[in-house]
Amino acid sequence: MSSFLLSYAASNMDYIYFDNSVNMQGYVEKQTYEEGQYSVGAFSTTYPLFCFGRIGNGKFFANGSSTIGAALYEPKSGGEIYSNGSGGIYFSRSYNKMVNGVKTWIEGEKVEIPADQIQVLPNGRATFSYTYYQQEENLGFPERTNTFEIPYYDASLAAGTLLKGENDVCYWTKDTGSNLAPFFGYADEFPCFAFDIVLRQGTPNGAYTISLDENYCRLRTSSGLLPLQYVNTTITVGTASATVTEDQTSPYYCFFAENNREIRLNQANGELISEVTYEDGTTNTSAIEAAATCGQSPAELYTQQSGGAYIDEVAFSLASQPLQNADGTAYTKKLLIGKKGDANLDGKVDVEDAISVLQYYAQTAAGLQTSMNQTFTEEQRILSYFLSDIDTCSQNQGADGGKIEVEDAVQILTYYAQQSAGLEPTWQNR
Repeated sequence: MSSFLLSYAASNMDYIYFDNSVNMQGYVEKQTYEEGQYSVGAFSTTYPLFCFGRIGNGKFFANGSSTIGAALYEPKSGGEIYSNGSGGIYFSRSYNKMVNGVKTWIEGEKVEIPADQIQVLPNGRATFSYTYYQQEENLGFPERTNTFEIPYYDASLAAGTLLKGENDVCYWTKDTGSNLAPFFGYADEFPCFAFDIVLRQGTPNGAYTISLDENYCRLRTSSGLLPLQYVNTTITVGTASATVTEDQTSPYYCFFAENNREIRLNQANGELISEVTYEDGTTNTSAIEAAATCGQSPAELYTQQSGGAYIDEVAFSLASQPLQNADGTAYTKKLLIGKKGDANLDGKVDVEDAISVLQYYAQTAAGLQTSMNQTFTEEQRILSYFLSDIDTCSQNQGADGGKIEVEDAVQILTYYAQQSAGLEPTWQNR
């Protein structure tokens, strides 16, 4: 890993913004250590936990650098914008200009805009105009005028308060030290980055989708950019009830028992169309799969099973309001959960699972029609295939392109060997 870039912005800036971005550069260490656990052991730390860091001598250290654009920036030559305490603002900038025909660098010039030069708009935004020097030496750095909009203007802010912008950016770079390789925990172990999504008071009722754009969220390594995948989410405001009108989602969802993220129905393909009724009596029909949840994680549900697999119907809700079908019954989804690599669904990952995978592969390679276990129910076969397909995790016994091959058995045996040696192995994809 050499760097990571994440940028985000809301589609409706009048009601949604981002706040409380964690900035490792500006973070003040705690006075006492906190103890913690992760996939390969225990540690203590005075830092917030992120997967960019390192574990040394049982302690977690921030590793690399982060630049967080949590505030508003003057668009022409940089500079954070601050309140002057009297309704006005100020910022600093550095630039080139011509002085007596000589190119001259101006460092850290403070620009002040008094309150009477700020025009407040009906939507709560504000604009101001100022002059700047266009940074084109061949033109002689001509003076120009620019009008800039403040998305969240507040004349009552105390002097020195940093104004908030409407987007944010997180950029991590690798430490140059040769022995400080970044630590990557699992996404559900240590977050890469954290921020709050804020819906302002007075936000109209409705469903608001928050998504990450793959064109602006990327991980760079020495061999190039890595493809990343994102799961979007939806937040509903003012929901009183919701009735499913069209269900294009899968009749079942497979999960790993190691997954401790809350289950949502956008973790697979297909839309869940529902008529949502809001507290003010208005209704709207929209896709809500990203907001529909059972309120529990696969890991939590798996602990409720008595055998080696969890297979059950689970009720779903929207903003804590139960989802219902058109006939008034509760909307449920069949969830299939087991330990990754547990092909025979006995609750353990061992040699027997690898043998099951090899037998299945040999039979399919010979052109025979077979399944993971002839005594399994269809749902057990679906789950067994999902747990055995280590690298591609097929949800429908290979119909989506996932294949069970010899390498899957090898990875199961490797996991078992490490476990037998007293190690704490983890799966790369869970």
